[in-house]
Amino acid sequence: MLEGREDVEHDVARLVKRLRTAVEHYNSVKSHEYYVPLPKLTAVKARRTGKENLRIISVYIPSTRVPETLEYIHVVTYLSRERVVQKVDFSRRYDFMARVLKSVVNDLAPDGVVASNHSFIYYVAWGFRAGAHEEVKQTNAIYKDRGINWRVTLVELRYGSSLYNLVVKDLSSYLGARALKLLESVSERNKAIFSRPKHFVDYVLFILSYLSGNEHLISEAEDLARQYEVPVKEYITLFAPLPQPVINIEERGR
Repeated sequence: MLEGREDVEHDVARLVKRLRTAVEHYNSVKSHEYYVPLPKLTAVKARRTGKENLRIISVYIPSTRVPETLEYIHVVTYLSRERVVQKVDFSRRYDFMARVLKSVVNDLAPDGVVASNHSFIYYVAWGFRAGAHEEVKQTNAIYKDRGINWRVTLVELRYGSSLYNLVVKDLSSYLGARALKLLESVSERNKAIFSRPKHFVDYVLFILSYLSGNEHLISEAEDLARQYEVPVKEYITLFAPLPQPVINIEERGR
């Protein structure tokens, strides 16, 4: 179990580093007009152990329209110190996680501004009882029914699950699908993409290429980002296969 915890700690650190590096690289390529704030990390320590067990990575998503809209994606990870998590323990700690997440969301939005937030929540432990799995299923169903953009995933270390790979797959599917949908929409009117829609697509490509560790894709992202206008088909070639094989995620058994 200790080894599994260390792997999770490493995965979270790698996520933060690659996301921040992606945004820093993007800002160095684009003009100041399109500057994007760096991802913010919020960490909370457990009272009993003094160790950080809850981390929230908040990633700004640039708007495709004028006037701009405010949007964030939050990657929430909670590392349980219990060997096998029961329903009651999950519910109690998840309520705490939700309160902290809501506080982070509120702090990021200026007074009077309504922001769009999409949260990927990962509860990590060695194992879970059936009751915890059922609770997550019901929670996600409620969120979907109410139109709340939160999704909870249980990550069981006893099955060799990789937190990093799961997060990359989810972000690749979500952001990649949005970018591809935008590109297809633009292609119905124009052969090329430019201005804020291109800003969004370039940014997503930087994020996904750095998360994948694909050096070729990073090079492609920089080359396209430096251009004022790019044929839509050049982007579609890169985004169409997401999350695989372009992102090349090696999945492990769950």
